[in-house]
Amino acid sequence: MEKWDAQERKKDFTPAELIDYFKHEPMDFAPGEQFSYNNSGYILLGHIIELVSGETYADYVQNHFFTPLNLNNSSYGSTSRIIKNRAYGYDKTDDTYINAEFLSMTQPYAAGSLLSTVDDVYAWYNAIMNDKVISKPNREMAQQMGVLNTGDKIDYGFGWFIGNLQGSALIQHGGGINGYLTASMWLPDEKVFVAVFSNCNCNAPGDSANKIAAIAIDKPFSWKKVNLSDELLKSYQGVYEKTPDDVRTFTFEDGQLYSLRSGGVRYKIIPFAKDQFFFEESIVTLTFNRDNAGKINSVTLKSTGQDQVWQITDKPIPFVDEVNLDTKVFDTYVGKYQLAPTFHINIFSEDDKMYTQATGQAKVELVAIGVHQLMLKNTDIKLTINASSDGTVESLTLHQNGEHLAKKIE
Repeated sequence: MEKWDAQERKKDFTPAELIDYFKHEPMDFAPGEQFSYNNSGYILLGHIIELVSGETYADYVQNHFFTPLNLNNSSYGSTSRIIKNRAYGYDKTDDTYINAEFLSMTQPYAAGSLLSTVDDVYAWYNAIMNDKVISKPNREMAQQMGVLNTGDKIDYGFGWFIGNLQGSALIQHGGGINGYLTASMWLPDEKVFVAVFSNCNCNAPGDSANKIAAIAIDKPFSWKKVNLSDELLKSYQGVYEKTPDDVRTFTFEDGQLYSLRSGGVRYKIIPFAKDQFFFEESIVTLTFNRDNAGKINSVTLKSTGQDQVWQITDKPIPFVDEVNLDTKVFDTYVGKYQLAPTFHINIFSEDDKMYTQATGQAKVELVAIGVHQLMLKNTDIKLTINASSDGTVESLTLHQNGEHLAKKIE
């Protein structure tokens, strides 16, 4: 299973075989200390359902949910069964649409192998909210924010993200798999449901769903750009910190203010009032906060979850010094690296430039910043190339929200 290539993705796996893949991995943190969404937990839950019920996960959801609730266009996915009106899944490379990579539905399993329609998902939410699936006390518990050992709340309950949309309570979840992305949400106070499905990995539906819902509850997002002086825009520059590993850096360049989060991509931010900005093509806003003396001391990000705050620091803005990389050296980096069973990082050259492209994502130009050190241009994402003593490249380390090793397989 080391070389999880196109043929491996066609292979069917049992739940136990999927669990074997990750069961010996170390814990990222102790239970209750942090929150990080992961598919492995849902794979474990699916297997528990099978062990307790004596049914396969596919049969269980069909027999206990889809059939009783008349969700006639919902089922566990199958790559062999002919399914009427099933949408084809696509991906995009530059400006060209391509067929999404094949994937056996046994591999995402309980973490993402269900097929449905927006009408059926609406019926599912109705059944949930009217307590036809689980009891009212259990539903209310599931739809509350989780609480960490510290007492801090997180934006996830039991199977739903919990937040707000323009101040209105919001319950939502999204999904993604080769060729498909989904977003669905319920606003309980207004009893408004919105779902947006995309049959291309290139069209994330979340912001569209949020914007539609905001219009439906008469709270549309309607920011308009205002002009701020260069002097004021420059005053927002700096390094802002939530934790040592979660930093947001603001830089001013050619009349434009940019935001860059640790392990993320640099984005333009547009002012709609003094100290207030929005991200292009997004519902996310930033507010720079000032103390009683009028000095900026923090920045608050508002979206559909809890507000997030970064405190300003006196740390200097990092400077990236690009270096020239010999073409022969880069040629040794070129190849395919396996980060996860169905997720790869490709490194290649094109038109005398260096690029990387991850599964289901657009290609990004690379720049060299040191010996065996690469950075994705206009991001805070770094790659370290790992070579043996004889110079043979064996793997790379992705520095993004931690360190992740990817073995070179081609």
